[in-house]
Amino acid sequence: MYRPEPNRILADAARDAGARIRFGLTVDALDDRGDHVAAHLSDGTTARHDLVVGADGVRSTVRRLVGIGTEPRPTGMGIWRVHTRRPERVERTDLVYGGACFIAGYCPTGPDHHVRVPGGAGAPARVDRRRRQARPGRRRSVPAARADRRGQRRGRGP
Repeated sequence: MYRPEPNRILADAARDAGARIRFGLTVDALDDRGDHVAAHLSDGTTARHDLVVGADGVRSTVRRLVGIGTEPRPTGMGIWRVHTRRPERVERTDLVYGGACFIAGYCPTGPDHHVRVPGGAGAPARVDRRRRQARPGRRRSVPAARADRRGQRRGRGP
């Protein structure tokens, strides 16, 4: 399904249920008052809600505000995805993995559409062994990436 489509479906269902939708605002603070939650918004207003759902992405402000401090960590890989019309012959997901920085393939997402993952290196990474995090930069060879993965499986970090 094309990504904006679920947004439209959810927004339409919320409106049909009587919800008022306000765009262009962010949540600055949440105050649990027992029988409701007060959401302090970026325009200075406070909204009263029975339920707050944190569906605000991978770096979720709502998740942080309720005390969940988990943050995503860079892996050194990025993927391009292209949402296109699906040829009739594409009936299943096929992906090719060519090492730590290469994935190519396609995945049907509906009767008329599919997602293509073009082949090629993702975001090549250089690993800073002191900080143990991937940084954009020098490409690592496939054998070096495999050696890193073997070391990780044996309990030794990259």
